[in-house]
Amino acid sequence: MPFEEVCESFDLITMVAVLHHLDLPPALGHARELLNPGGRLLVIGLPKIVGTPDLVWDLPSPVLNPIIGMIKHPRAADVSQPPPFPVAEPTMSYREIKDAVTQLLPGAKIRRRLFFRFTLEWTKP
Repeated sequence: MPFEEVCESFDLITMVAVLHHLDLPPALGHARELLNPGGRLLVIGLPKIVGTPDLVWDLPSPVLNPIIGMIKHPRAADVSQPPPFPVAEPTMSYREIKDAVTQLLPGAKIRRRLFFRFTLEWTKP
């Protein structure tokens, strides 16, 4: 069911590890249209790792990720089955995402994070 049939606009839209499954410009444009004035878009996303700057930034992640995983989830996960949902690799680098966000969502805050992630915060004027 399209969002517009449920509600014409929203005060908050969140995307957690979703944006890399979508065509970024239309997805951000649609989110922008669906938000009420003063509404917030909050994203945790995955960029494609491209080049030395990305590798240097994410250098601690392969070491920290399993440590944090063991602390938060002490029992091993069952990885014998494929995930029950589609899995897609990111296709856009952090730089490409940042450039698109800057153009589509003026004033948005986008930050590179550890564990191969970025965050995006935007409030619709």
